[in-house]
Amino acid sequence: AQSGGAIVNMVTKSGTNEIHGTGYYFLRDSTMNANSWSANRNGSAIPYYHRNQFGGNIGGPIRKNKTFFFATYEYTKSKSPSSQTATFPTLEQRNGDFSKTLFSNGQLITIFNPFDTFKDATGAVKRTPFPGNIIPKSMMDPVALKGAQYYPLPNQDPNPVTHINNWFQQDIGESHNLPVFDFKGDHIFTDKLRFTGRYSVNFSASAPANLFGASSAALGAADPYNGPSQTKTQTSTGNITYAQNATTIWTATYGFVYSNYNRDPFVNNIDLTTFGLPKSMQDLATYHMFPMFSAGGYSDIGTQGYWKMDRQEGVHQFSGSLTKVKGAHNIKAGAEFRRNFLDYAQPGYPAGHFTFGAQTTSQDLFTGSSTQG
Repeated sequence: AQSGGAIVNMVTKSGTNEIHGTGYYFLRDSTMNANSWSANRNGSAIPYYHRNQFGGNIGGPIRKNKTFFFATYEYTKSKSPSSQTATFPTLEQRNGDFSKTLFSNGQLITIFNPFDTFKDATGAVKRTPFPGNIIPKSMMDPVALKGAQYYPLPNQDPNPVTHINNWFQQDIGESHNLPVFDFKGDHIFTDKLRFTGRYSVNFSASAPANLFGASSAALGAADPYNGPSQTKTQTSTGNITYAQNATTIWTATYGFVYSNYNRDPFVNNIDLTTFGLPKSMQDLATYHMFPMFSAGGYSDIGTQGYWKMDRQEGVHQFSGSLTKVKGAHNIKAGAEFRRNFLDYAQPGYPAGHFTFGAQTTSQDLFTGSSTQG
């Protein structure tokens, strides 16, 4: 079945002439969980997880038969692990030694010197391989060498031929919802005139694991996988209802929604000149975060493109309606006005994105090979 859309109406409970309230606490913890059948078969431990959630609500009269209130509160905090497998240069490769860099079939991946060329019998420009498949330190770019210092060291070798997936890291991250609350008030002026208003706040924050930092504190700024984020959403509404008579009802409503979201890399104060980059880049960069380095065959390091985000948005809404009951018919007419606003910043690569592909050090300038470069 297909549908063109739907409207969901949610109504917040109101207070009454009696004070009533509820409270609750909810706990989830991995120490109380059973392991899965497959994990037991493999001898794997129960995955860590912890979640605390508590809250409550209360409602009652401020002035009996006239003014009432209703309020809610909730707090949630959870911890769970995250992990990542990646491929980073071996110790030999960091020093320019690719003499043990092999394709999956065991064939050597030959590295060619892009500055040492010749023309073959057909006149095509070809490159000469580096002797011993070793790149001299004197030919290595100083910016690349600085960036390469932030590659985590391999800590496993599941494939001794290609050395792919040679790094694994796991750590615990946190997320919070604090606080989440609502407050609603109702006031009855007369039997025909009533006002209701509500204000709500939902604040959440995430502090994910810095897996590079867990591997080595000095590498934390280069973690490409995540970063802290937070959201604060506020909503408010007011409504006046006037029952002119038994068959005629007027309503006027104002609503406001405002949401503020921001997401950052783990480190926001990188000095780009420490990589050997020109001071002009430091001066002109919108945000001072770790540049992204993408080298063919290896996992990226640095701040992901478009990761940094700062977004504020909201809407003012005014509406009014008239409902008339005429015999067996309900006739309703009204109008609505909305004013939306948005302030949005999400730069792509404000500190730069440096890429290096295997084609750069392949034999041919225009065609590549999986056993070259």
